[in-house]
Amino acid sequence: GHALGRPLLLSIDQFEEALVAENGLCAETKKGIDFLQTLLTFPNVYLLVTVRSSFLSSSLQAFPNALEFLVRKLSSEQIGDVIRSPAKKADIQVEDHLVDALIAEMRGDVALPLLAQLLWELANTPEHKSVFTWGMYNNLRGEAASPLAAVIDRQVARALKNFAAPVKAQLREFMVTKLVDIRPDDDRSPYLRRAVSRALVPPELLEVFNSLDSCRIMVFGERLEVAHEAVFTGWSELKHWLSLETDYAKQRALFDAQWQIWHSPPNKQNPEALLSGLMLSTAEAMFEKYPTRFDLESRDYIEKSIEKRDQATLALERERDRALRMTRRLKVAIVAVAMVMVIAVWKAIESDKATRRQIAIRVASEGSGRLASVGERNDVKSLLQIIAAAKTENNSDTKGFAGIALEQNKHTAWIAETRGKGDSLARCATPLPKCCCSWYRISSSRLQP
Repeated sequence: GHALGRPLLLSIDQFEEALVAENGLCAETKKGIDFLQTLLTFPNVYLLVTVRSSFLSSSLQAFPNALEFLVRKLSSEQIGDVIRSPAKKADIQVEDHLVDALIAEMRGDVALPLLAQLLWELANTPEHKSVFTWGMYNNLRGEAASPLAAVIDRQVARALKNFAAPVKAQLREFMVTKLVDIRPDDDRSPYLRRAVSRALVPPELLEVFNSLDSCRIMVFGERLEVAHEAVFTGWSELKHWLSLETDYAKQRALFDAQWQIWHSPPNKQNPEALLSGLMLSTAEAMFEKYPTRFDLESRDYIEKSIEKRDQATLALERERDRALRMTRRLKVAIVAVAMVMVIAVWKAIESDKATRRQIAIRVASEGSGRLASVGERNDVKSLLQIIAAAKTENNSDTKGFAGIALEQNKHTAWIAETRGKGDSLARCATPLPKCCCSWYRISSSRLQP
């Protein structure tokens, strides 16, 4: 019904919601933007769009010829007027200290609808007597991070009290995946609202969102969206969900990047591009927790990575078993060699003992004739070799036998006669072999005490 030629002004508020729209609404949004761009080619047609500063560049891409006008946030005085003026019309006095506290809340980017909800909570407190005090406001806090967070939590608790746990679990999944745009690298605005068409809402959640809409946590009409970003931090349970989802988003971004490498040339289907180590463990944990978020190709990527890891683990176990068997065989060989050496040494010792016994017996049996001939030749070296061969320090049987034999054959006295040292040697009560080696020394080819 607009007459051609007359100026036409179109106004669109919160245009950023169109830029983060989800699923079917995206196509509608693109068509809408194309329509607006076509409409602006007509004369006397103007478009006024309000958008958050963080979406300004995206909006300028949609409308490159647009003029931008920055609207500053409300000042402290303006926020004070927003609080006092409606209260004054309701004949309610607001304590200055409370106004300062509410201004501080507004500086935290609290939406006006949520601020209105907070004031409504104050109006329904038992202490309310046409005066809002800071004490009443602080009593709303409870164990929450702030009075506003406490108000939001109470509203959500009232809205969800009649719904079972499975429905709440479905609510959680829908909230974090469909209604929030998570930006892990954006410290200023890590969470942004995202709108979806009503047709995309599961039937099981229609009543839930109607209940949340009634307490101004959600806005549910032809489309569904969170009332304000302040809900993301004020609703404590949702804040926890988003924290977990942020961690998932970071891990999923790494997974998707690795999958893209494996799925694209020149590394397409290259086993070296499969997941391993911590990346594979993380992917397994994500898949176990959120199986419905992985398509068939992503699942195949994880399964092939697991298969490669299992093969490598099996090969490593086989190598360890082989090394263990080799170690055991080496230990057995070392023990066998050691036993052979011990036996060889033992046999050598026994052989030496037997030889010494034979020499001792021979010395004893030869009698004084052999010793006399040695003594007559003055061959002290040969005499000592014979006596030393007969000596066995650590074998009492051989020593006793040789000593007794020598005693019986008068070898001690006889040797003394040949050397002319009868007084010294004849009085020696110790058997001759030990006596000669322990008590006498060689000096000038003679035995001296």
